[in-house]
Amino acid sequence: SSSMTGEKYTLVIESLKFMLLNLKDTDTFGLITYATSVTTVSPPIQMSEEAKKKILKKIEEIKVGGSTNLSGKIGKKRD
Repeated sequence: SSSMTGEKYTLVIESLKFMLLNLKDTDTFGLITYATSVTTVSPPIQMSEEAKKKILKKIEEIKVGGSTNLSGKIGKKRD
């Protein structure tokens, strides 16, 4: 959401990258963003070097904006 501008956004992105790069190939990772709309950045997938590269690119594309739709995924089927 737009409340995540500046340093908060930078810290979240850097934390996501750090976490992702430290996952093992036996780990599973998925990412959903909440702004005005709810977006599945990556469905839960098993980590591999290729998967990490793909998700890192998607993390770089995350934009700040809108409001926070926290209830957008509650009760809905996972993508």
